[in-house]
Amino acid sequence: MTANATSDVHRDRAAASGAALDAVTKRWGAVRVLDGVTFEFEAGVTYVVSGRSGAGKTTLLNLLAGYVRPDGGTIRVPEQVGYLFQDDILFSGLTARENVLLRAGLHAPGGEVRSTVDHCLEAVGMTRRGDERVAVLSGGERQRVQLATVLAGTPDLVLLDEPTASLDPHTRRHVATLLAEVFAHVTCVVVSHDERLADEIGDVERLVLEDGELTHA
Repeated sequence: MTANATSDVHRDRAAASGAALDAVTKRWGAVRVLDGVTFEFEAGVTYVVSGRSGAGKTTLLNLLAGYVRPDGGTIRVPEQVGYLFQDDILFSGLTARENVLLRAGLHAPGGEVRSTVDHCLEAVGMTRRGDERVAVLSGGERQRVQLATVLAGTPDLVLLDEPTASLDPHTRRHVATLLAEVFAHVTCVVVSHDERLADEIGDVERLVLEDGELTHA
């Protein structure tokens, strides 16, 4: 898919489950958020990206997701990309199971949808509360349901925008553990202002986005 004469975003079925930026530039007005960034996200590795507010961390995720087009350069991502947004996008009037079912129904073969939902709820420890309406769940439980919906999409690349924001310390650590377990073999790009998250997830590559450059911390 071509954004313009100098920028491309490719979803590649045959590619490994990593992702790559090649000389990617993105501007918002006079601000250059990404300045010719070239970086390869290796398959199966979790990356935690930090940076000051307004540095462009969410823009980076949106570029990888295909929601925003680069002004220049090339982006390569696998076909299946999962995105955990910073804002809660669950349907509060539906149960946890029904929310996951909506996503699984788009991706799993017809005869496997129910088993996929069961697997995803079990993976995040929400089997017992799967039939509860999302409206009555705690913030941590809602975040676990959101993780289950991402998992239901069988992603090769997972993008997570501030996945532990507004959570208490105990719940934050629990969610970090889930991230490490549930997406252990998937390429993950996590954006967070909380420096503790990288330590709590464990085996991660730390990156910094600053002044349009993406570098190892």
